[in-house]
Amino acid sequence: MESNIEELADFRFRKDSLPQFLGGWEDVSKGATSLLKKLREEAKEGRFSVALQTGDPQIFCAVFSALVSSETDLFLFNPSWSQSENEIARKIALPQWVIGNRSDGTIEVITEKFDKKGDDDLEIGFRMMIPTGGTSGKVRFAIHSDATLLASVRAFQDFFGVDRICTHCVLPLYHVSGLMQLVRVMVSRGEIVFGSISNFRESYTSLSAESKSGCFVSLVPTQLHRLLKSESGIDALRNYRAIFVGGGAISNDLLELSRSHKLHLSPTYGMTETASMVATLMPDAFLHGKSGQGFPLPHAQLEITPLNHRVESRPEVGRILIKSDSLFLGYYNENEKTGERYLTNDLGTMGPSGELFVHGRLDRVIISGGENICLNEVEKAFWESNLLQDVVAFGIEDPEWGSRLCVAYVPKEKELGEEEILDRLARHLPKVKLPKSWLKLSSLPRNNAGKVLLDSLVKRLRKVNG
Repeated sequence: MESNIEELADFRFRKDSLPQFLGGWEDVSKGATSLLKKLREEAKEGRFSVALQTGDPQIFCAVFSALVSSETDLFLFNPSWSQSENEIARKIALPQWVIGNRSDGTIEVITEKFDKKGDDDLEIGFRMMIPTGGTSGKVRFAIHSDATLLASVRAFQDFFGVDRICTHCVLPLYHVSGLMQLVRVMVSRGEIVFGSISNFRESYTSLSAESKSGCFVSLVPTQLHRLLKSESGIDALRNYRAIFVGGGAISNDLLELSRSHKLHLSPTYGMTETASMVATLMPDAFLHGKSGQGFPLPHAQLEITPLNHRVESRPEVGRILIKSDSLFLGYYNENEKTGERYLTNDLGTMGPSGELFVHGRLDRVIISGGENICLNEVEKAFWESNLLQDVVAFGIEDPEWGSRLCVAYVPKEKELGEEEILDRLARHLPKVKLPKSWLKLSSLPRNNAGKVLLDSLVKRLRKVNG
C-alpha cells in the first residue's frame, strides 16, 4: 500500500499539537535532532537502528518525530521491564543505541553502540518495532511500517468521520494503544495531551477549546473502574466524544454503570499486530444497549475460524481471523513472516449483521481433570456474584489435574472469604469449574497497559502453597 511518510515527519514543526510542552518543546526537539544526527554520523552505516526507552512523553515525541522520516529501525523498549526482559529485548533487537532520559528530563544515551544489528529481509524505509508479550516473560517485536501505521489512522478517520483527531492520552507511548494516539494526531494535524488517572481532569484542561469539543480518550478496564468510583471522575468522563475501552474483558457491571451515567463508551478490539483497533462499537449503539466490539473499521475484514473442540458449549465460537492494511509485517528476527491474514488466538463470534463479539483467548481455555474450562466463563461468574472489585482466573501445571484452576481476587469487603464466594458461585458454575486454589489480594499486579502479570501471581500462589 502506498504511503506518505512526510505526513508523519511534518509533526516536529507543529508544536501547537503539544499544548503541555509549548514552553520547552523547541529546545527538546532541537536537542533530540542534534543528538540523533551525531549518533547517525558515528554509526557510519546506511540504516540506523535505535531503541527508545522512556516514560517521558515529551522526550518520546521529540525522538520519534526526529527519526520517523528516515531509513530507521525504531524499537520501543518498556522502561518498566525487569533486567531479564531488558536483556532479552536487547539480544533480539541489537540496536546501535538505546536512548532514554535523565531524571531532569533531558535526553541521554543509555548504552554504548552494539557491534552488530539484527538481520532480516523485510522491506526498507521507516520501521517501528512495537513490543508485545512482555507479561509472559517472552518479549517479541511486531514490525510496522509507515504504511501500516497510516492505514490504521485513515481507517479511524473514515469510521468516525473526522479529519482532525484530538486525544487525551493516559496510556504509555511504548505500548501500541498509546503510540497510535500520537500517530493519529501527527497525521491529522490534531492535538494531544498526556496524563494519568490521578491527574485525569487536570491534564484534559490543557487542550484548546476546539479540541475539547471532539476529544477521544482510550482506557483499559481498570482505569475506567477507578474513574467511575468518584463523581469527579464520572463528570470528567462526560467530556469525551468517545471513550475507547480495550485491553481486557469488561465486566457487565462496568458496562451497565457506564451506560447509566450516559458515558460515550466505545468497546474496541485490536492488538499490537494490527496497529491498534480493527473493530469498535459506536458510542450511540452502546448507549442504546448494544454489546460486543461493534463493526470492523474500513481497513479490516474479520472472519471466525471454527475450532476443533467446543468452548463454553457454543460450537459457533472460533478464532478471529484478520485481514487488514494495518497488519504487521512479522516479528523481528523471527523467520515466519505475516501473510495477508493473521489468525489470532482470540475467540469470537460474528453477529448476523457482521458485528464482532470477543469471548476471550484460546490460551484462556485450560484442561483440568479432562474437562475444558474457559477462564472467561469462570471470571464472568465471579463478576456476577457482585462481591469483588477485581478478579482473574488462570491455570498452573499440576500433576493430578493436568492444569489446576486458580483464581486471584480482590474482595469488596476485606472480611469476605472463599466460603461465601463459593456459596454464591455454586449456583452458577458446575463443581469442575470451581477454583482449586485461591489468592486473596488487595490489588492485582498489572502493567501500564492494564494487563495482569500472571507470572507474578503464579509465584505468589506457589509461595503461599509451599
